[in-house]
Amino acid sequence: IGVTGNVVTLQYSSACPTGISPAVFEIEREVPPLPAGTYELRATDSGGGFSGLAYVRANVTVAPPGSCAPTDTTLCLHDRRFAVTATWRDFAGHTGVGHALVPPGSDGSGLFWFFGAENAELTVKVLDGCAVNQHWWVFLASGSSVDYEVTVTDTRSGAQRKYTNPLGVQAPLATDLEAFAACTE
Repeated sequence: IGVTGNVVTLQYSSACPTGISPAVFEIEREVPPLPAGTYELRATDSGGGFSGLAYVRANVTVAPPGSCAPTDTTLCLHDRRFAVTATWRDFAGHTGVGHALVPPGSDGSGLFWFFGAENAELTVKVLDGCAVNQHWWVFLASGSSVDYEVTVTDTRSGAQRKYTNPLGVQAPLATDLEAFAACTE
């Protein structure tokens, strides 16, 4: 599912019960701006023998203005205040984006995988250190030696911090106790 502006794109593969090979379909529809919330999208057959059956159902979350919208490649932390993305380059020169994973019940931390969902490459944690030093803190841990860049954005202030690891270097623990000073916003 992709959301660009107010255009929702839904791609899915469906196997026909008659034995016909699966086909890929793409549907685009203009939708008016929606209030923040979670909406269910349904792709249904508009004719033929399966009319009215829902083949695909998916939830789409509309984030409030000035907040993070979670996607496969964007990790949203602390009630959507912080948006985290990652890019990588491996030893063969291949590049890509990190895929976000949020552990159940976690609002302040998440994971990114690069090569397969079963192999998390990065752990990212954003902590509220405002009571201690008037800053939000960022911690990164990785068991990888690929080149990567992690970008953390405070969606309220627009401030960004970037954290990198060069190719071939075992990534050290990143501890940034002064990442974002916008505690009162």
